[in-house]
Amino acid sequence: MGRSHGDETETERLDRRLDQPLQELRVAMPGVQVLFAACHRLMAGLHDKPRLVEISGRLALAGLVALAVAMNGAILLVTDVLFGGALVTVAATSALFIGLWFVLGLVRRSSEERSAS
Repeated sequence: MGRSHGDETETERLDRRLDQPLQELRVAMPGVQVLFAACHRLMAGLHDKPRLVEISGRLALAGLVALAVAMNGAILLVTDVLFGGALVTVAATSALFIGLWFVLGLVRRSSEERSAS
């Protein structure tokens, strides 16, 4: 039998917590998973895990950008048909996506880098 969550080390806990959003990304963005799998297959024999992690992060960001563009396209179509002229709605949802998906992470990263130095 496996260990309970209470018996795991800090590293194991962080690994488990990181795995959960990765699983969610796989469901939300199957295209990124396919691209990552192709890269993994090509790079598997090179034993270059740091580069693979870097590439997978970039693919995830590219997938989020594509998802945001697609969602804004759908929002634009629906609101334009319903209300006519939906630029304000699309601008608001674009700002929301950018803020929640990118700016929060960049702010957190910046504050971590400042506290580490």
